[in-house]
Amino acid sequence: MLISASWTLPTDDEAVLTAAQNIVTSINATAHQLGLGHRYIYQNYASEAQDVFWGYGEENLEKLKEVSQKYDPTGVFEKLQPGYFKL
Repeated sequence: MLISASWTLPTDDEAVLTAAQNIVTSINATAHQLGLGHRYIYQNYASEAQDVFWGYGEENLEKLKEVSQKYDPTGVFEKLQPGYFKL
C-alpha cells in the first residue's frame, strides 16, 4: 500500500509521518489477525521506518550480504545510490 500525503509546513512532518505509520501498523495488525498478513514489504512503497529486508527472511538476507561483500566489498554501489535502503 502506498500512502501519498503532502503538506506545506515542516513543523507538521512528525505528525504526518506518525499518522501514516499508525495507518500501516493498524492495517498490518488487522491483516495478520485475519491470517492475510505477510512479512514482505515492497521497497518502492516502504517508508524509512520500515525494515524492508526483514521480509526476505534470514537466510536470504545473509545471502544478499555475502554477495554484496563478495562483489562490492567497499560498498561502492550503496554509496553511489543516494537515500533508499541499504544492506
